[in-house]
Amino acid sequence: MSFSRIILGDNPKTGILRLSIFVLTAICLSFLYLVVQFKGLNSAEAMDNAQLARNLAEGKGYVTDNIRPLSVWLFHQRDPEAKVDLEAHPDTANPPAYPYLTAFWLKVWGPKYDIPELKGDFEMYGGDWAIAVLDCILFCLGLFALFFWTASMVDVKVASLVAALAAFNDYLWQWTISGTCWSLLFLFSVAIGWLAYVRIRSPGGGAAALLSSVGLGLVIGIGFLTRYTFALWLVPVLLLVLLHGGSGRVRDAVIIGAIAAAIAAPWILRNLAVTATPLGVAGYAFLGGTDLLFPGPTLLNAYQPGMDAWTIKMIARKWMTYARQMWEMDLKLIGGNWMICFFIASSFYIFRREDLQRLKWLPVYGLLAFTAFLPPIWLPPMQGVTTQNLFSLLTPFFFIFGAVFFMVLLDRWELRSGFLRNAVMVVFVALNSFGFLYAMLGPRIPPFRFPPYYPPVIAKAASFVKADPVSIGGSEKKMREWMMTDMPWAVAWYGRRPAMGLTYKVDEFLKINDHEKEFSAVFLTPISSHRDLVETLINGELKEWMPVIIFRSAPSNFPLKGGFPMGPDFVVLTDPARLPQEAEKPE
Repeated sequence: MSFSRIILGDNPKTGILRLSIFVLTAICLSFLYLVVQFKGLNSAEAMDNAQLARNLAEGKGYVTDNIRPLSVWLFHQRDPEAKVDLEAHPDTANPPAYPYLTAFWLKVWGPKYDIPELKGDFEMYGGDWAIAVLDCILFCLGLFALFFWTASMVDVKVASLVAALAAFNDYLWQWTISGTCWSLLFLFSVAIGWLAYVRIRSPGGGAAALLSSVGLGLVIGIGFLTRYTFALWLVPVLLLVLLHGGSGRVRDAVIIGAIAAAIAAPWILRNLAVTATPLGVAGYAFLGGTDLLFPGPTLLNAYQPGMDAWTIKMIARKWMTYARQMWEMDLKLIGGNWMICFFIASSFYIFRREDLQRLKWLPVYGLLAFTAFLPPIWLPPMQGVTTQNLFSLLTPFFFIFGAVFFMVLLDRWELRSGFLRNAVMVVFVALNSFGFLYAMLGPRIPPFRFPPYYPPVIAKAASFVKADPVSIGGSEKKMREWMMTDMPWAVAWYGRRPAMGLTYKVDEFLKINDHEKEFSAVFLTPISSHRDLVETLINGELKEWMPVIIFRSAPSNFPLKGGFPMGPDFVVLTDPARLPQEAEKPE
């Protein structure tokens, strides 16, 4: 079915009206959900991308103010004698596509980043709102692409049902307003499905098969530059083409892989030049989350990591742990409604159309590939959501095949009244949209994500270090001051200061302070104070910082002796001369 036929149908006036309603509904849903549910960015990944994009928008280059101790170690591994540039620290954790897109949007939007002294209720941070609007636009584009793909593959009625199921899905909207690159990845996943359908429908060669294969390679390559784990889409796509692609399958599989590799190669070469590793700190993800080596999210905060102790057995144990977690929890939550059940039923149904029957294998291969390859490279997030969860990107396929199977069941009812058929479809959508309805009617939440984030307090803590370069020890060289904190991504985004992630050993803090650059402050937040007392603070990774977190007192031989608690959940250690008169000065 042609693009114009999908839009206009048999009656151009009716088609234009339908398209206008579709666009207006998407805009209204975006505005409504933002107003009711969006209260700022709520994850380390989102704020890390945001501060990186702002640096790009301001012409500073691909540098980060969220400095990971592991990244400093990585630079020393490349050149032990080199002095790490902490003033313009190259980012080695994030691929570039989404930060560059966000940087362009921030330049167009021009949000205000200043956070004034708190004198009343805190309003929404301007940068958070700008990024949320961008992500809603990307998600709406994904919805439009999903509608047109389904309409070209089945018909407009099924496409409308699928679009409604996706548009009224609270799970997808929560991912959309997370401030991460998920909306862009969702759009790419829909594009992969559409292009895979075109390739499956035209096996054996021809322009359509060739162009769709080129398109698949382009989308997977750009997706890799958005999130490294997106490259796992290569596995189900290549399996689909090789097993169900007809006579031109080997040629097209080579084209897809070659184009994706060609797009990824320049960025891999950049990482090799900067860090001598193809993916920077992300390349060590297989060591993160290992119980005996780097439990939880501790890998990125290791300044001198002992990696010699890793074994294949340790990685196998990690695979078993996270594969079980994904199978028992993540897979059951995909889509957040009953469509997963209809998709499972459809996977056992034999469709009469050969192209649908073959395409049905793509999400099945995706489930198997993600379950097999994600666990060993899974890196537990520092805080909040993470787009490593590729299972959420399979929801378009679940909605399409689940909706098609529902329509098959509806046809078995043999309802002669068109009104009754439409009523049953409306009820079906409503039953799958209760999460969205509850979100719209639920209690209002404050315009910030506490715990652990409260932007005015973060900005106040960041003010203890100077934003502009200052002379150090009478030297002519001017350097920006910086701090160590357990939420460096938030200090970089809300406080606009360079910050290093909290090392879990105090002696590593002292080594960085002595050999790299002196810290002006240490900032501890609910990310640490709200952790489990016994497992984390007494016997776990934060035990050396427990005196600061619990008793507000500096460790022995610590260079920063001035303590300034900001409520029960935040504390700053700094030079006593920087503190206001009402600040505490612990012994």
